[in-house]
Amino acid sequence: MNRVLRRGGRVSLVVYGVEGSPEFSLALSVVQRFLGLSEHGPVSATSLGVQGVLEQKLRSGEFGEVEVHNMTLPIGMVSAAECVSYLRATSPTLRGALSSPSPEERKEAWKEIEQALSRFQTAAGFEVDHSVLIGAGTAALF
Repeated sequence: MNRVLRRGGRVSLVVYGVEGSPEFSLALSVVQRFLGLSEHGPVSATSLGVQGVLEQKLRSGEFGEVEVHNMTLPIGMVSAAECVSYLRATSPTLRGALSSPSPEERKEAWKEIEQALSRFQTAAGFEVDHSVLIGAGTAALF
């Protein structure tokens, strides 16, 4: 990014915190249990959300005036079922993990995910808070 910005140009990034998307983290843990896999550390989707990593990456990319701020974003949907539809449409990680099981097993896994996600269901609908980091830096003066 530094290479393609003009001198003094700014870059801004928004990344998930380690537990930045609780519905995704819960869905992934359900899939891992379903497939008999052990849970691992941060997935690539949240690797820049580990404390200090985003700042270090910007600095090692020779950006100056680096800033990183934490932010919480409330996310609302109609229901856990809507969240499952959203995850099915937008998560290559979950779709990829569930590509090997039979169609019937996949259907069962998604049902288990929806059941687990029901913990975020309230009288007002499906509600979670996303934790994100917003990072920015200025391109080096080459």
